Amino acid sequence: MITANSLSFQFGGQILYDNVSFDLHPGERIGLIGRNGTGKSTLLRLLDGQYEAGAALQKMRGLRTSFFNQDLLSFETDDNIVNVAAQAYGDLLAKRDEHDRLLELMATDHSEAVLHAYSDLQEYLTLHDAFNIENSVQRTLAGLGFRPTDMTKSYSKFSGGWRMRVMLAKCLLEAPDLLMLDEPTNHLDLPAIQWLEGYLRNYPGTVLIVSHDRRFLDQLCTRIMEVELQQIRSYAGNYTNYEELKAERIEQEMKTFKNQQNQLRQEMRFVERFRSKASKAKAVQSRIKLIEKRELISVTETDNRHLTIRLRVLTQPGKILCELKHISKSYPDIEILHNAHALIERGDKIALIGPNGKGKSTLLRIIAGVESFEGERKPGHNVKMSYFAQHQLEALRLENELLEETQRLAHDRTVQEVRNTLGSFLFTDDDVFKKVKVLSGGEKARVALAGMMLSDANFLLLDEPTNHLDMDSVEMLVDALEGYEGSFICVSHDRYFLEQIANKVWYIHDNGIKVYPGGYPEFVQQYGEEFFLQQQQGGSDKKKQAAKNVIPSVPIPESQARTPIDKEVKKQLSRLQKQLEEKDAAIDLLKTEKLKLESEMGQPDVYANPGRLQQLQTKLTTLHQQLDEHTSSWERLFEEISQIEEIH
Repeated sequence: MITANSLSFQFGGQILYDNVSFDLHPGERIGLIGRNGTGKSTLLRLLDGQYEAGAALQKMRGLRTSFFNQDLLSFETDDNIVNVAAQAYGDLLAKRDEHDRLLELMATDHSEAVLHAYSDLQEYLTLHDAFNIENSVQRTLAGLGFRPTDMTKSYSKFSGGWRMRVMLAKCLLEAPDLLMLDEPTNHLDLPAIQWLEGYLRNYPGTVLIVSHDRRFLDQLCTRIMEVELQQIRSYAGNYTNYEELKAERIEQEMKTFKNQQNQLRQEMRFVERFRSKASKAKAVQSRIKLIEKRELISVTETDNRHLTIRLRVLTQPGKILCELKHISKSYPDIEILHNAHALIERGDKIALIGPNGKGKSTLLRIIAGVESFEGERKPGHNVKMSYFAQHQLEALRLENELLEETQRLAHDRTVQEVRNTLGSFLFTDDDVFKKVKVLSGGEKARVALAGMMLSDANFLLLDEPTNHLDMDSVEMLVDALEGYEGSFICVSHDRYFLEQIANKVWYIHDNGIKVYPGGYPEFVQQYGEEFFLQQQQGGSDKKKQAAKNVIPSVPIPESQARTPIDKEVKKQLSRLQKQLEEKDAAIDLLKTEKLKLESEMGQPDVYANPGRLQQLQTKLTTLHQQLDEHTSSWERLFEEISQIEEIH
């Protein structure tokens, strides 16, 4: 599909690729990994044609590509999100407009030319399912976390993260031969990540993904391509396979290299020992020729830099770090917490998980004491808190240099310690003398995180700390938190990160704070990987019962219980959602059957057999009718769910 032969490329005077060769094949799901700054996004732009690669890059004729990246945030419109995502079907929408024009024209023009044009266009649009575009778009947006009531809202009303979800939906719906995704999980919560995994697992084209989410790569990839030291090396399998295969390759290369070096030393000793003996002259010359002809093995270079940072705790706090009593918090359109209780004790390392919009960041701000609420917040004795969140970046002093600002945030650390920490977050050499004001949002986040790690706090609040970090920096952060003697509560959707750091799991359910007294792997083992996806979509009885079984941090008073009306509404929504999912599955099945039939009808032997062709045409007509019926039912269910959500 794409072949790179001796590809070399430099950007801004820096060589990113030097004589690199690789192939991309149809149907592959490839993870593109490497440290930040090694040129992963640049490679995607080369493949997309945004940068010129010359004859070194050969593409299949007519190759269609789609590229999801952060630059898409520059798109602005007041149109609703369904219409924005539906731009993926630009050609079909234009043909549908022409179909409507011809339909109007037929009211006054009954000529054969118009009738034939309309008939041909009707057949084409039916064949390509063009009359169900809006349904397909809404189903994709729903999978990425949008509610039915969101569908008519203006794109411009959503935050950057939700806009990125709309643009991701558009890229997916374009269904290109090569789908390129640059950090697609950065703006997604767990249910949306799991939905995307399922979508991409069944994607018929080739997918090339840049991601620092190891679990995402593990679930999806059939191959890993690693960018390292201006080269690209390929490994079969997912990320776990890559780690094993790379370790085996390095070990084997080292063994082979050592064996050859031992042989060379022995041969050189023979030459040196008998060089001056006439009786051995012939053997010595023969040995020298063999040494000169031998192809020397070299150990492949690898970028194995790994810094370790120690999070210090200078003051031990009391047993209780923070207690929340009778906490209630709501916004005009949503209730987050109602009469909720929580207790954070010394030694707690809490993963606060769940879908976006449930109030995780709000709860962190309440614990930090920077969010208004009803109820009581009791901070503990000797607690020194440090809070990392994206909005905290505004507190950085823009006129300071990076080194100066990090030293300000740090507590009594040497310049070398501060520089080492900044280096682990990719600020090296003269980068540390840049002004904070010239940094991108992601770079500012890394500066704030570096300062927090040097703060000597005994209680950390972390809101999505891995978002702008590469895998090595995530690993460094994992090491630091594993060795941390303090306590923390962390919001993250990175499952690998959560698996490594937490000894307790919190999530918000029914406006209360639920606590699972174990780590994230145990939580998943007991309740399933798709626990929150089930909760978001209505869920099975088993999954809903699981939510009830998880204990609250403090027994919930009777006053917190839902009213019977709320329960009935919830039951009704759950039933409708289940029916909607069943219709969704039925539509997918019918579409698969339709594609198979259309493919069979295109075979020469079938085309030459009128009887068989007529039989298949009849089946196709029946399938179209069934598809229309299921689609109409899906629309009715969707509208009913929307109306209930608007009322409640």
